[in-house]
Amino acid sequence: MSEQKRRNAIRDGYATLNNILAPAGAPIGSGLPTRGRPKGSGSRAKTAGAKGKSGVLFRAVEYCKWLEEGCEALRREVERIELAAGIDGNVNL
Repeated sequence: MSEQKRRNAIRDGYATLNNILAPAGAPIGSGLPTRGRPKGSGSRAKTAGAKGKSGVLFRAVEYCKWLEEGCEALRREVERIELAAGIDGNVNL
């Protein structure tokens, strides 16, 4: 019974992660940057849209990297604007 509970938790976690990566009605990976052919996207998928657990994990890693790059770009932009405006960016509000 505990093993089934663990499996259900993993399955639910993958379903949630897949929904985050591709909201309902959107193609998997839509809106995410592509860096060549994504890992886990091989032709061995049983159905047209199936990617498997490894594909979900690789897309999640790519999404996290994309978010980190976006955050870093925004930090640099804030620093640039603060510098141009003569604002000390180290002041906590």
